[in-house]
Amino acid sequence: MDKLTDLLQGSLTEQYLTRTDASGRKYQAGPYYVRTWYVDGEKKCERIPGDQVPRVERQLENYRKMKDLFDELLDLTEQLTLHRESIWSS
Repeated sequence: MDKLTDLLQGSLTEQYLTRTDASGRKYQAGPYYVRTWYVDGEKKCERIPGDQVPRVERQLENYRKMKDLFDELLDLTEQLTLHRESIWSS
């Protein structure tokens, strides 16, 4: 669980913009990186500088790991509760 407290929720996407140069030729600019997440049902976005992408990817992965561990804890706690209730009702 080392460093699992350094986490961010959401997802990271790579985006490109279509631009037009002075001669009228179109080209793609980017990549630009955007982290998206939700707070109370409201979508939030922030642009991530390219040099920060590896750090943010690690933080997003840490969030997924922590969520998986917490979900497992909830499942085990529920199983324990159901087991205790079956013993008490016997």
